[in-house]
Amino acid sequence: MLAASSAIAQTDAKPSAVLQPTEGTFWQNELFPIEFRVMVPRASYQSMVGTVSWKSDGLDVEDWSSAKSGAIQVDGVPMVTQSQTTRGYAPNPGELTLPSATQSLNIRGARTSSFNQGEVTVQVAVASEPSHLTIRPLPQPFPEEFSRGVGEFQLNSTVSGNKINVGESVTWTLELTGLGNWPAIRGLPARTIAKSFEIISPGVRRTSKDGAAFDASMIEDLVLVPRKPGNYTLGPVTFVYFDPAAGEYKTLTTPTHELQVIGVADPAAEGMPDAVGVAVPESPPVLSLDAATTSALGRAPMTIKSWWILGLAPLGLLIVFWLGLAARRRHETDPLRDRRLARKRALALLRELKSTPAPSTAKIRDLLFNWEREAAAMLGFNVVAPNGEAMIKALQSGGIPHADRWVNLWRQADQNIFSAQPDLTPAWIAEAEAACHQAAIANPPIFAIFLPRNLLPFAAAAALALLVLGASPLHAENAGLTAYQAADFPKAVELWTKEIKTEPLNAHLHYNRSLALAQLDRWSESASEALVALCLSPRDPAIRWQLTLSLDRAGIDHPAILNLAHRPGIFAAVTLFSVGDWGLVLGAASLLICVSLGTCLWLSYRGRRFRHAWWPLIPAVAGLLVVATAIYSRQAYGLLGRPDTAIVTQTTQLHSVPTEANSLQKTVPLPAGSLAVSTRTFFGWTQLAFPNGQTGWVLTDKLIWIYR
Repeated sequence: MLAASSAIAQTDAKPSAVLQPTEGTFWQNELFPIEFRVMVPRASYQSMVGTVSWKSDGLDVEDWSSAKSGAIQVDGVPMVTQSQTTRGYAPNPGELTLPSATQSLNIRGARTSSFNQGEVTVQVAVASEPSHLTIRPLPQPFPEEFSRGVGEFQLNSTVSGNKINVGESVTWTLELTGLGNWPAIRGLPARTIAKSFEIISPGVRRTSKDGAAFDASMIEDLVLVPRKPGNYTLGPVTFVYFDPAAGEYKTLTTPTHELQVIGVADPAAEGMPDAVGVAVPESPPVLSLDAATTSALGRAPMTIKSWWILGLAPLGLLIVFWLGLAARRRHETDPLRDRRLARKRALALLRELKSTPAPSTAKIRDLLFNWEREAAAMLGFNVVAPNGEAMIKALQSGGIPHADRWVNLWRQADQNIFSAQPDLTPAWIAEAEAACHQAAIANPPIFAIFLPRNLLPFAAAAALALLVLGASPLHAENAGLTAYQAADFPKAVELWTKEIKTEPLNAHLHYNRSLALAQLDRWSESASEALVALCLSPRDPAIRWQLTLSLDRAGIDHPAILNLAHRPGIFAAVTLFSVGDWGLVLGAASLLICVSLGTCLWLSYRGRRFRHAWWPLIPAVAGLLVVATAIYSRQAYGLLGRPDTAIVTQTTQLHSVPTEANSLQKTVPLPAGSLAVSTRTFFGWTQLAFPNGQTGWVLTDKLIWIYR
């Protein structure tokens, strides 16, 4: 029996793929075509498997078109081609590498064996080489009315009539069409209209040609209802865009439309001006402000655990203080307190008797008389003059321990008090001291602390000034500032980046880096740095100005970021402090509340009535309001208040696994300005977790962290 063997026959011509353009230079936001072409020997080609797998990192692109078949010859070998196309543009300037694209194919191969010959289908994957592109920034400075549009556009303006009556309507339609970076164009240019018109706008309509994202139109119909007769001019309207073919900015201007309105004026329109001239703004279009020359050290936010500790630790101190006061009051309210104090005074009198010389007859009598009074009180007898036989009989019948000992002491004391010459021996004094020590009175039990009379005499508050928050300005290094003022913006970015590594919580360093990035037209990165600066120093008006400008130029529209930038409503209070500072405010307010309550307790234990001790409630209530505001503000910052939050600085891709090598993995676009919590890192990749539970991996160099 012969052993079977098989092999797949191969030809010299093999399947291959190419991604075009393989290299080239394009303008920022310039739309350019992308083609992926697969070539397979006709003799072995069978079919395509699935769709092309490609990650469009750094580009905004359309979906791939359907594959188109073709035929060519390569070195005399007939080849089948399958081509798919798309279009895209790069929103950020710089060097850009497009990763390879991969397509799976079914091809035929020959099988040979000892018994038969035949064909077998084999699935292979072909991949293109990466493409290397250079993206040039748009020329600076931008024209004042630049729309961010890059491409070829047409602007048309039509009016439904040129003569109408007062109260009738006329429709003024503005239509922008063309091929370009439509996702970056926010809207149609504004139109100047007389105030005597009532304006009804159903909104702007966007439509795409055959579903193409970059071949689209934008239409807005304004319905105008005049309230006064007269001759009016509608337009002109201008639209400024960049023409990448010409390498310059161009302006489209619509013709004017003359409109005659006849009839009687609406009485409500009396006093309205006939037309509105060209508006002169109070201020010119915004530019970045000057670079900062000082540092402003921010404070990283505390963890939720630290917030709880700061909020509750003063409460623990208050409880300890309260129990201490109750323990002290336990002695003051003890029914045996007077006997205990009398014993202490009796022992003190005996010590004084020891040091009194014998000739001091009167003093010895006084000391003995006072001793009898204190000893009687110690033993629990409530008598005014505790001497004589009456006291001795009381001792004998009082049921006290060691009564005979006390009777002998009392008789000798009486003899010395009433004799002409007292003869007090040291032996009596020693015996009296021993008797007093033997009659020790127990301290009140520890559980007496929790008796209502000891635990519950309440009130509240003493004043405690809030900590003065904020950082002292420190003079910053001048190297970055010198480069910036010399218009060497790349060098300024480099120098300020190095300083940030040593002082990551310095708000002014982040602000300065944002300025330099803005000068380089890297607006999304500029907005990210300005956001970090604002989170560290939210009251700084220059930082707020720069953030607002960068957000507008970068086209970032994130609700949480916009709330901090524009401070609507309650956010004016939220942004009084950074998240880190709000943590200290919380701790100070909690301490204020507890000290206030402690003061109230102190006043109560000192015997003050509530009507004389209510005033400490005022700072306690104020402290409660501050605590509530601090907790709300911590929540209002949201992700921007977490120490592990990262900001996406450039539009990129969110990967399901931390690698670019696997072309079959799923990816989704991730726009600049996205906020997420970083959970772990892996060889230059960072895993992000989003509020909706989505997780994914992003290259770490596309991220910055607010507090590190």
